[in-house]
Amino acid sequence: MIFLLLSVIVVLLYIRGFKMCSLVFIAFFLTHGFNIVPEEVMDTGFGISKATDFAFFTMCGILTVEVFTVKDFFKIDTLVRYILIFYSFLFICILYSHFSIGLSWAEAIRTCRYQFFWLLYFIFRMFDKKQLKQVLNILFYITVFVSVIYIAQQFVGKNLLTEIGHIRIRVFGFKLYRFYNQPDMLYFFALMAVFYNPCRGMWRYVTTIILVLSVFLAFHRSWSGFFILSVLIGYGLKLPPVQKMKAFAVLGILILGFITIGGHQFTRSKTFKDIRTVISGNLTEVDVESVSQLTEGTFTYRIAHLVERNQYIMEHPKAIILGAGLIPEDSEKVEEMFDFKLGLLEEIMGTTYQLETPDISYSVLLIRFGYLGTFLYLLIYIFLAVFFYKNQENSYARIAFLFILLTFGASFFSANLVQPITYVLPMMCYVIVKKTKES
Repeated sequence: MIFLLLSVIVVLLYIRGFKMCSLVFIAFFLTHGFNIVPEEVMDTGFGISKATDFAFFTMCGILTVEVFTVKDFFKIDTLVRYILIFYSFLFICILYSHFSIGLSWAEAIRTCRYQFFWLLYFIFRMFDKKQLKQVLNILFYITVFVSVIYIAQQFVGKNLLTEIGHIRIRVFGFKLYRFYNQPDMLYFFALMAVFYNPCRGMWRYVTTIILVLSVFLAFHRSWSGFFILSVLIGYGLKLPPVQKMKAFAVLGILILGFITIGGHQFTRSKTFKDIRTVISGNLTEVDVESVSQLTEGTFTYRIAHLVERNQYIMEHPKAIILGAGLIPEDSEKVEEMFDFKLGLLEEIMGTTYQLETPDISYSVLLIRFGYLGTFLYLLIYIFLAVFFYKNQENSYARIAFLFILLTFGASFFSANLVQPITYVLPMMCYVIVKKTKES
């Protein structure tokens, strides 16, 4: 009940003029209390238990206030058009899920609630660029603080942030912990620390080290690799044309040297075997009953997970367009409709999660929205990426562009594309860049 009351207070703060504070609290809810507040603490006891639910109520409250006080609040611009096209599709999906599949309205809406946060764009437009920059700076400092706690876990050997799990690993002969509870806003603000750090002097280097160290301490090869690639691209974008050619030539030589020296060892690695399996195109011939075989190769498992869901889509014509329906993972319909072999195991019953996965974004998108919905959803990201690239002289545009590149790269290794905070931060940058161009 405390957090439900807090949600009401945040709306009242917005009405009283404390608008930046309200945005910070929305980010607080979207990141599960900045990754500090356990989910069970937010359980109200009557069906509202997730931090995103409180973010949704807060957003709806603010939207209601603005609709009745601001003329042309829902003014149409290019980004709004893309959002409306996707929302039109989403509305059809909700109708289809209710009338054709037999889900309740609450079940269908609950399943797609993460997509409602694109509506925050209308709220962001009510802020001037200075306010949004200040909000991003506040979230930057909060992320630095949370990252310090994340790093401290390595020394105390237990979870200090919201618990997801951890294991012991050996790195260069040292026994270290691998914690999976990285701060939700880490990668965006790590890029911001590198390219447009709000701190000056010594603190600029300190905050950059803290955030970048937090990126690598998770020991995610894919995330770390795409982060490095994003940073290299970012520096490349800042160079004049001639220097860009020199930089890419040097980078090519370094890559060639790396391939020559480490090539033999790489061809014997599990990663190479994963890639070779995927490139061979034999995934559809793999017996999906043999889950243990697939989980030996992380990338192979993810692609096989996607292939299994895609095969279901191909076998059901309606699902090609509308997806399999907005069915919650805990719905009785799941057992009736699906029998996927690949997925996380539910701890109590030992059954496989059929619809949700943290391992790859596209399995979730395809099974929920089909080919059409997935395309319309990704089209919003693509529009933002193109906009940011065209305006890369603006520091916020450059950061957002690199973050979207990182997001697409890592989307094959996580469900980041469907997480609200992934698109909320770039949307704030979009408003900043647009208002800068208009001023």
